[in-house]
Amino acid sequence: LAGCASLDGDWSTWDYHIDESCRLAEQTEQADEDTARLAELVATWAGEADQPDRAQRGWRIAAAQWSLLGRKAEVASAQQHLSGDPD
Repeated sequence: LAGCASLDGDWSTWDYHIDESCRLAEQTEQADEDTARLAELVATWAGEADQPDRAQRGWRIAAAQWSLLGRKAEVASAQQHLSGDPD
């Protein structure tokens, strides 16, 4: 639902859903590809909406998920976004 909130520009709802997602990930210590890809998507949308702090948070979540999944190329891509150099 964070994706819907970002498209609506509803950043307090975005924060709520990202917080809940992080809480659940910490509780379960699980990762999955869908969560990682959605984190990348909401990070991209946040960046496009001039929400750099939220974009960075999304990329950190994506990097953490990819890392837990052992997906080195995707971790590197997320880290490039975090460093401000997505290319």
